[in-house]
Amino acid sequence: MGEGVYRIKAAAEQAGVTPELLRAWERRYGVPSPGRSPSGYRLYSEEDIRAIRWILGQTESGLGPRQAAELFKGNLSGAAEESTLRTVRTTLLGLLLARELGKSKALLERAILGHGLETVCTEVIWPLLARVGAMWHRGEITPADEHWVSESLKSVLIRRLTQERNTAPNAVRAVVACAPGELHEIGALMLALFLTRRGFDVLYLGQGVPLAALRRFVRKSGAKAIFLSMARKNGAKRILEELPAFESASGARVFVGGLAFESESLRRAAGKRFLAPDARKAADAASELLRR
Repeated sequence: MGEGVYRIKAAAEQAGVTPELLRAWERRYGVPSPGRSPSGYRLYSEEDIRAIRWILGQTESGLGPRQAAELFKGNLSGAAEESTLRTVRTTLLGLLLARELGKSKALLERAILGHGLETVCTEVIWPLLARVGAMWHRGEITPADEHWVSESLKSVLIRRLTQERNTAPNAVRAVVACAPGELHEIGALMLALFLTRRGFDVLYLGQGVPLAALRRFVRKSGAKAIFLSMARKNGAKRILEELPAFESASGARVFVGGLAFESESLRRAAGKRFLAPDARKAADAASELLRR
């Protein structure tokens, strides 16, 4: 990692850590990897110091030091540009369109490890799907390509939702579903995952659930809240008008969200049922509201 010029005290000072921490990271994780002087003293290079700062930054963002060190070592082989979310999006799209599912999932796992699951959802997966939709409308890809990308990413999110599902006996149970006729479910799936990570026991129902069937399901499941996703503006106002009676019959609070609520008039019609313009903020708002 370059020629070592700094003794451990100077390197630690420049990196913003203690000499003891440097020794511990080297012993436990193999990063940094300083050279030695003829007399046996550790000598750290500029690259070593940058590595220490990078790992420190990841730990301050919530990543464990072992995970950060492993991620750093995996990125030394020329994938440094991959650390930016924009590059991850571009690379991921290319891999998916080339049908490289294994490499796509590996890239996503590295991105999640480095940036966190929710950031990858909101800054990689969501804008990537918007780009794919635009490419489809322009005729640059086929409907089959669009479905392949969407289903591949959906499978990653469903696996995460299954892995992280909260079944604690005191967890607030919530149902997440798409409104009748809705086929776009990635936003709802992200919300289900984010609510799970905030301690909810989430039952995810997916695409186009009829309100009568949803009401019966909610009553039997004992859910305290329903999150209904709507992407299409057509029919959204009618569904909103049905929600007070639906809420009374189901015994659960109903919240709404989705692309349809880019419309200011629909947001006004939804009132307090509309929590936030994106899944992450909606999950935060729901967590605070329902726990209160």
